[in-house]
Amino acid sequence: MFLPVGTGYSRFVGTGDDVRKRLYSVDGDANALALVIRRWLEKHDRLLSPKYIAGESYDGIRGPKIVHQLQMRQGISVKGLIMISPVFDSSVRAGLLQYVAALRKLCRDLP
Repeated sequence: MFLPVGTGYSRFVGTGDDVRKRLYSVDGDANALALVIRRWLEKHDRLLSPKYIAGESYDGIRGPKIVHQLQMRQGISVKGLIMISPVFDSSVRAGLLQYVAALRKLCRDLP
């Protein structure tokens, strides 16, 4: 399990407001987690293993971004994304089907 900066026992050790703002954003959070996942896979010689990303709640927003970052920026293939009770939009103004369609398009566009 990988936790974002500021959750669980993780702590922010960088300095400067711009670094803090970068990490405490949806994209910054996803980028940081994708990097941690890649480093863990390298350290434990698991790059060739099938990889699945699982998340719940807020990971409905973050999960697809992490998968995208792993595949496009980190060069890590991901077999699947498992979402448990995902939040697709915290404002709950839009219909659920637009997010299903967006996720389908994202998966279709991946290598």
